[in-house]
Amino acid sequence: MQRFVRYSGVSLVAFALAQLGLAIAYGLGNWPVVPAVLFSLAVSAIPAYLLSRVIVWPDGGHDRANTVEGSWFLLIALVGSLLTAGFVTLAESLARRHTADHATLTVIVNLSSIVATAAIWLARFTVLDRLVFRRRRPRTDPALVIPADAERAR
Repeated sequence: MQRFVRYSGVSLVAFALAQLGLAIAYGLGNWPVVPAVLFSLAVSAIPAYLLSRVIVWPDGGHDRANTVEGSWFLLIALVGSLLTAGFVTLAESLARRHTADHATLTVIVNLSSIVATAAIWLARFTVLDRLVFRRRRPRTDPALVIPADAERAR
């Protein structure tokens, strides 16, 4: 539960950075929606990874493991980004049928990004916690392990 709370805090920081990046790129910069979404998520991915390594899963392992974990983390972020970009593109396309006002479109794009991010968030935590950053147990030779019953008999 403690990791989940720490992950939530890190996610809020990454989420704020992504929303700010999206508002700047799409809202102020008038970028097309897909590059704006990918830019915003790229801006937040590196701080999210670094904060996750330090705050959420600090006992990840050795340098080689960190490289592998970083690759998986970025791959999962990329998949989430592509899913978010697809959802936001659909929302923007539907919204354009009803309005041409860029400020309104910016709000719709940001809100659809929030919805997509929320939908992906829990799945991302589960994959990261269970597969990517799972705690490594030291290998023990079974012949050296004393069963609990044998220990009590001594």
